[in-house]
Amino acid sequence: MTADDIFNTVLGLMFCNRDEKTDYEASFIPMLNIVLAETFHMNNARRMGSGKEELSSIPEVKKLSDEIEYEDIILRKTVPYGVAGMLYAEDDDTGMGNYYREKYEQMKAETGFARFEPAIEEV
Repeated sequence: MTADDIFNTVLGLMFCNRDEKTDYEASFIPMLNIVLAETFHMNNARRMGSGKEELSSIPEVKKLSDEIEYEDIILRKTVPYGVAGMLYAEDDDTGMGNYYREKYEQMKAETGFARFEPAIEEV
């Protein structure tokens, strides 16, 4: 999934049309990078849970066409709410920014994975 795919999802959540995309472009990538950093360990836990190799570092998006190597469920279900909550904070007179931030926390809880290791070595 590309950063632009996520951007379009975020704009849809915010009830924006494509004409308004330029209003948010300058802020979108830095905010996306923050959300990717916040969900990095959760993403790696999901990767391990499905038998994939962990990512060694947090990806940094530089342009909208960049592909993001995160698990699909996190990119589709969690990241858009985190970014929308940040973008909406700038001109939120409806309380929707709070809704998106709460939804982001809820999605992090739903899509997170726990990694269990034995505390005592079995004999």
